[in-house]
Amino acid sequence: MKGTKEMNGCTGMCRTCGKCLGRGNDDRKAAMMIFPPDLAPDLRQRGLGAAIDMGTTTIAVTLWDLGGASLLAGGSCANPQIEYGADVISRITFCSEQDGGARLLRQRILEGINDKLRELCAKAGRGSEEIISAAVCGNTTMSHIFAGFSPVPLAKAPFTPQYDGTLTMHGRKSGLAVHENAMVNILPNLGGHVGGDITAGLLAVRFMEQKQLTLYIDIGTNGELALTDGSTVCVCSTSAGPALEGAGIKWGMKAGPGAIERVRIESGTVKVQTIGGGQPTGICGSGVIDAVAQMLSNGLLTARGRIVSREDALPDFRSRIEEQGKSRSFVLCFREQGAPITITQKDIRQFQLAKAAIQAGSRMLLSQMGKGCQDIHKILVAGAFGSHIDMKNALITGILPEASEDEIVFMGNAAGAGTAMALLSAEEMEKAERMPSRIRQIDLAGKKAFQKLYLASMNFSSKARAGGLA
Repeated sequence: MKGTKEMNGCTGMCRTCGKCLGRGNDDRKAAMMIFPPDLAPDLRQRGLGAAIDMGTTTIAVTLWDLGGASLLAGGSCANPQIEYGADVISRITFCSEQDGGARLLRQRILEGINDKLRELCAKAGRGSEEIISAAVCGNTTMSHIFAGFSPVPLAKAPFTPQYDGTLTMHGRKSGLAVHENAMVNILPNLGGHVGGDITAGLLAVRFMEQKQLTLYIDIGTNGELALTDGSTVCVCSTSAGPALEGAGIKWGMKAGPGAIERVRIESGTVKVQTIGGGQPTGICGSGVIDAVAQMLSNGLLTARGRIVSREDALPDFRSRIEEQGKSRSFVLCFREQGAPITITQKDIRQFQLAKAAIQAGSRMLLSQMGKGCQDIHKILVAGAFGSHIDMKNALITGILPEASEDEIVFMGNAAGAGTAMALLSAEEMEKAERMPSRIRQIDLAGKKAFQKLYLASMNFSSKARAGGLA
């Protein structure tokens, strides 16, 4: 394998522009994978393999022909656990308060994964019993629940995981719809708050081999970050919440047909673009970022994140500002049928919480190495979500540290790619297993410095209000 474009069956992303080469595929999280040129898969196995990325909000699965290292099918689905809490803290609380809570959450995620495995096998004309190997990644809470461990200790200092290193389970014990003797490997966690999904992501982007100051950001329900200066590697996790994936937003939805993914406000007009080009039915994470950035640049949001009143808005926008008491909304699009799609004041607050968590986490890691944003050589943005955001708008909102465009590289679903690499190559699995001993986790919980940075990161910058960053 010498890069994504040459990989059998994988549309992936263009390394040059960072855009999807298969825009018709709505299962974006599964499809958007970039593999390093030096990946050398083992080709001696016969049978099928599955790479499973257990996100807090979304599960992505890819099915592989191990003998040819070729991708047969890929897809994603909502994590069924979401009905018990949108974030890991909510789910840990559920496990602590509900008898059998951890068993129930394990059952639900297995149902979601197995449904997807059977679906993908059917697409490939194969049976799930042909899956002889699986690699699984997830944050530490997801990995614990999947493996049958209680995640409750992860919510209490010192936040110590209940197992170390790679955890191997046999097919029957794992609960997966695979061959009864299949080997199921759960990638090692890096700490109580940083899981195997980041191990996989760092593997895929060759983070341990970076020589200059490099920041890695995986944007999802949990915002995981890593920083290296070529010798020291630090990681941390922040609770960004689901707003950046479209959840917790009034008109929020998963990135799929009908979701607003682009927003432009120019010359007093508001233009929206949907996935698939059809009529808008909601807004996904990339659309939320665009909307916030464009509202900031056009004077529709204050630096504190307040939607301006009709009286204070420019005349062209006054009809789009809805006021109900002290609450305000901004209309992104009027529809012939159905209510207008809006961004509400509550949506803005949810966005601010997410961006403040990521911004403060970045600054906290930089402070640990005595560095500032101006010292960053490269920013690697991972996650399928990161592949679809508008770079300039992300900079305007403050989700990404101030940087020039050539310093930011979108890496697609790095966790999914790294998990597939560990599935396809024993050498890559060994690299993943060595990572925990070489990486220092920074626990942000309870740190006064982080709390101060978090509060300071809630507001938007004066540059954003002035019409964007240069």
